[in-house]
Amino acid sequence: MTEQAPFRSAEDALTFAFHYSFEQSPKNIMSGLLNQGAIGSGHGLHGTDGAAQAAMIHNILNELPDPQRWALTVRFADTPGECPCCGGERQSQAWTQAADNLGLLAAQDKGELDGIGKAARRELIGKILNRRKTDITAIAQSASCTRQTISNKVKRLAQRLSHYERAGLDACRAIFKERGVIG
Repeated sequence: MTEQAPFRSAEDALTFAFHYSFEQSPKNIMSGLLNQGAIGSGHGLHGTDGAAQAAMIHNILNELPDPQRWALTVRFADTPGECPCCGGERQSQAWTQAADNLGLLAAQDKGELDGIGKAARRELIGKILNRRKTDITAIAQSASCTRQTISNKVKRLAQRLSHYERAGLDACRAIFKERGVIG
């Protein structure tokens, strides 16, 4: 009897790893018995099994070159969390750090985001990798440049980030397939 891979695709595996939470599993046996509803994401992975699977996927992700890992983190860790100081909503720390690293790389290497503040960089990277609606005119005003300049920067940056994302996904697919994570 062959064991079935827990995920259908690399995208499913990465989504699971970045959205996994210990809160998906019951705290003790009794609460597990009382909660007969579905737990987790439907992959049959929760509790320590789910934590181990998520950790394995994160370890594989850490084998990738930094820009690819950052692009995939921004793409799949797009889960707002609670701000510890005000209780409001904010991006996860992993997402924020990866977006900042991509923004710095883009500003240093090709000057694609040179002269644009950190918050605006995050917005533009989120627009590209998370397909968010972003007001480019407002970003242009905050950066004291024209809308067309920002649009041109976004086009160049989108090509670059898409390359990192594709290369990272291709590498993950190969590794996940080899290690039995995907079928």
